[in-house]
Amino acid sequence: MKPAERLEVPDTGRLNAALCAALDRLDPQVVIESGTYLGTGTTRALLRALGARRPRRFVTIEVSASLLRQARTNLADAPWIECVWGMSVRREEAIEFVKNDPFLRELDPNIDIFVDFLPDPAAGYLAELQGGLGGESSSDAPDGLLEQLLPLHAEDRPLVALDSAGGVGYLEFRETVRLLGENPYGLFLDDINHVKHYRSKLHIEADPAFTVVDTSWDEGWMVALANLR
Repeated sequence: MKPAERLEVPDTGRLNAALCAALDRLDPQVVIESGTYLGTGTTRALLRALGARRPRRFVTIEVSASLLRQARTNLADAPWIECVWGMSVRREEAIEFVKNDPFLRELDPNIDIFVDFLPDPAAGYLAELQGGLGGESSSDAPDGLLEQLLPLHAEDRPLVALDSAGGVGYLEFRETVRLLGENPYGLFLDDINHVKHYRSKLHIEADPAFTVVDTSWDEGWMVALANLR
């Protein structure tokens, strides 16, 4: 385990090639992203890969109102992106998940991944859920937005980018798999070398429903397609 730093997904040719290949095969009508942050990380990576392509809808979700305001400014050149305030998952479910997650409670020091808030990540992630990012409370933010959006667009071959705060990353992944079921969709995961999506990475590699387009452990990302042969 290693203490984590807040880093954005790198702007590399390899990532862009992986996203372009996924877009070519999937032809998504909708892009849904969680964890907008400043709109300069995964959001920009998606825009670069999309190029002149314009999906019918591009929604990005951020729980911090102040960060979302900054993101809207940073994405002013792409006004067609819907920057939505709220939590991707249900608040109470996220709190219970972090409280009871054995992976966080019984950290294996031999797993070479990044973890925030050492030596007690569960307490740190709970404080993050309850206090929010960006310096203000997120307790009144709408929640469960993936549960609203994914079933609505399940038949639109969505490309889903998951990059929310570390404590709920794996919960978001599980919800995405559950809500989209056997429909074709794409996944872009940031921070697979972090507690956020380490287990998501292992799930994808073991599940025959998924095809990995490309992945980089050092850069921390994975692009995969589900139910698409």
